[in-house]
Amino acid sequence: MPPPPPSRPSTRLLRSKEAIALTGLSRSSFYERQNPKSRYFDKTFPSPVQIGQSAMGYREDELDAWIASRPQKDR
Repeated sequence: MPPPPPSRPSTRLLRSKEAIALTGLSRSSFYERQNPKSRYFDKTFPSPVQIGQSAMGYREDELDAWIASRPQKDR
C-alpha cells in the first residue's frame, strides 16, 4: 500500500473585517496599502483573492508572513 500523500497545511480565507483585525491596521490604512496610487502603497502587502462573484478574501498565511516581515518597534 502506498504511503499517504503529505498533508498540506490548510489556509483560511479571511474576509476584510477579519484581515483588518489580524493586521492591526485601521480600515483606511489597510486599503491604502493596496492602492498603487497611494503614497502608502506596499507592494509586499498580500493581494485579495476572489471567493465569489463580488466577494474577496485574504489568505491568512500570506497575511501572517507579511506581519512577520514587518520591523518590530522596540518599546
